[in-house]
Amino acid sequence: MNYKFSIITPEHRKENIPFLMELYETIKQQTYTNWEWIVTDDFSDDNTKQILLDICSKDRKVKYVEQSKKKEMFYNPHLFCKDAEIIVELGSDDVVSPKALEVYLYYFTKFP
Repeated sequence: MNYKFSIITPEHRKENIPFLMELYETIKQQTYTNWEWIVTDDFSDDNTKQILLDICSKDRKVKYVEQSKKKEMFYNPHLFCKDAEIIVELGSDDVVSPKALEVYLYYFTKFP
């Protein structure tokens, strides 16, 4: 079965922008391609929102969502990932190997 992954990242610290871009690059390199990356600015006091919107404008697999309160996506990811079968939360300081989603899928299907 071709499960859809929603990778979520609520970003809130301005010093993480270089890490956020590195995370984006590792997500784009995934060998399993049925994914979307859902990002939000978790009420930063810098230009994080604009940086995220710029990424979204260049990649249709990246979606920006607004939150009504701080940490809303962190605590309620299912509200933002309505069509995903598997939700993976990654912080902006995380990086993943190119086969990470394949490994997640293997274990998800082997041990549902």
